[in-house]
Amino acid sequence: MKLTATNRFQVFQALFALVLLVVSLPAPAGVTARLSTPQTSIDQPVSLSLESDGEGDENPDLSVLEKDFEILGRATQQSISIINGKMSSKRSLVLTLLPKHTGSLTIPPIPVGKEKTQALELKVGEQPAGKPADAQEARGVLSLNRTKAYP
Repeated sequence: MKLTATNRFQVFQALFALVLLVVSLPAPAGVTARLSTPQTSIDQPVSLSLESDGEGDENPDLSVLEKDFEILGRATQQSISIINGKMSSKRSLVLTLLPKHTGSLTIPPIPVGKEKTQALELKVGEQPAGKPADAQEARGVLSLNRTKAYP
């Protein structure tokens, strides 16, 4: 089979369209988990960061944490960047966790949509020396009566 100039041009167009299609496909979303520290004490909170790439709106299933941790706080962040015409997005959820007991605790894989994070290990020790065992923690709630920071 001999390729004529017209056939070569059609083959080139088909290959070029295929390359454009592959390049324009969204990158697969990845989900990662990271602890702020690998060890803590029973009265010290630790931060767990969940980061996902891609455009997914899925919220993580945090019920797997309820057995070993109390969730004290949540913070979210989302960023979108366009570099050389290519858009990428990243979502982060930072959880403040307080261990419920001592020992080597495993943070199981956390489902986020169709994906899961990797399992993490956290070593939780006793209260630091010098702190009374009957010390109590104080927590407060702040509320504002204005809807704007500036009038």
